[in-house]
Amino acid sequence: MKRAISTFWWMALAAVLLCMASPVFAQTQFTIDSTSGYLWGEYTSPYGTNNPGVGSVICDDFKDTTYIGTNYTYKPESFNSFISGVWGTSGSLYQAAAYLVEQIFTSSGLTQQEYNWALWALFDPTDALATMNANGVTQTGCNDIFGSGAYSGGHCNGGNGGLIGTAKTNGPTGNYNNLVVYVPQNQSGSGWCTQAGLCASQEFFGILLPAPEGGASALYLLLSGIACLAAICFKRAQTSRTDVA
Repeated sequence: MKRAISTFWWMALAAVLLCMASPVFAQTQFTIDSTSGYLWGEYTSPYGTNNPGVGSVICDDFKDTTYIGTNYTYKPESFNSFISGVWGTSGSLYQAAAYLVEQIFTSSGLTQQEYNWALWALFDPTDALATMNANGVTQTGCNDIFGSGAYSGGHCNGGNGGLIGTAKTNGPTGNYNNLVVYVPQNQSGSGWCTQAGLCASQEFFGILLPAPEGGASALYLLLSGIACLAAICFKRAQTSRTDVA
């Protein structure tokens, strides 16, 4: 009888550990440890991280702040099942953003930097334009991002053409299953951020990478093994108890 009870508690412990392990699959942590460019007063993406399972990331959030060398927690969501982020529900804007993200990952130099500014301006044109104008945006750069005629009177006025217009046109037709969105926590750390400007960090895009060996997968397999072993032992204990009875 004691044997059966003991095994039961092993099974209960395994079940609890499995439940505790579940959040491992729903969040990840990383630190920004490097940048790739600098334009109009801001470091541009891609940014390097200290997490090999995350790799490089691209920022779409101009309202919040992420400090280099500081660790933050995020909820990773595959873009093919993405529901909402700090800019609200997914839809045409996030699809346009995904198009720009892919251009950033596959370009370099000034072109890459302008694509990142287009991504910021897509979601937050007011703050992006204010910073661009305060830090010497050129007529060429302004028109590249917002379309011909966006620059006049000595400053950039914005618009819906240029890189942003191309993204809005091509975004809805793209396939972005290779992308992941890293949604940050809110400022209190009590949940995931749902409004830009009130987040503990910025929101990022990344590329889905193969799961590294070990880590959460290994933990899940280990705990699953414990649960299965406990089930076998419990069955043996029941058989033994029945035989004794």
